[in-house]
Amino acid sequence: MKKISFSILLISFLIDGCSPYRSINNKKTSIIADWKLEMMSNKKYDQEQTSKNICIRFDANNNRFSGNDGCNQIFGNYQLLDDNNISIEKIASTKMACMKMELSGAYKQLLRSSKHYTLEGETLKLIDASGQTVLKYVKIEKPIE
Repeated sequence: MKKISFSILLISFLIDGCSPYRSINNKKTSIIADWKLEMMSNKKYDQEQTSKNICIRFDANNNRFSGNDGCNQIFGNYQLLDDNNISIEKIASTKMACMKMELSGAYKQLLRSSKHYTLEGETLKLIDASGQTVLKYVKIEKPIE
């Protein structure tokens, strides 16, 4: 009986050890997903405004994010801090020219200004230092190409 219990315990440790998110607590892993923009500065985002969907993906393995600003691929670093604080830094992008460049620039500026986040079901909100929701996303199952 002790041999079986030990075997079960050993297997559970081995399985958990294979998890890419093992060192991150469950509260923080829920932001680790693909997100599609729904609102920007309290205005509903319509994909017709841009050549591509604005989206973001947070990667737990290296604290990097990637996505699209409606025109260009974007990427950078982020840190999840205590009390739902977030730090988004070193935002970079490809340099394609698009019709609505001001929207992609505004999006990156709002990402930089994000200091907090909230998760409500399938909704992620990024909030600035004044407490205003600047970006609102919905979780998506399949990444947007």
